[in-house]
Amino acid sequence: GAPCLSFAILRDELGEGREETPLSALLCAGTQAPTAQANRVLVLKLQNLHGFRPQGGSSSEEEEEEEEEEEEGREPQLLLAMAPHYGGINRIRVSLWAPPNHPRTPPEPLQSQS
Repeated sequence: GAPCLSFAILRDELGEGREETPLSALLCAGTQAPTAQANRVLVLKLQNLHGFRPQGGSSSEEEEEEEEEEEEGREPQLLLAMAPHYGGINRIRVSLWAPPNHPRTPPEPLQSQS
């Protein structure tokens, strides 16, 4: 596919400072294809994300079988939605928008942790 030169992280409603697995993330990106008609805006959801486990040395067959059973259902997943965009996308930026008279209030700004 065509390259993406930038991406933006979208805020979800699952809260900040999450440390419990599985984790998820929402991203938005845009392509720079050779022709204007081939470009797309992409929205990606990465879900079922677990931390990496160090590749250990030697272990018994029984331990390997237990690890394989634990790994079932832990495969990361990628969901993708694409929309056509006429023209190359050099930089993408995402902002929140709500229709007029929408009861939702904008999220509080991110606070730096010092």
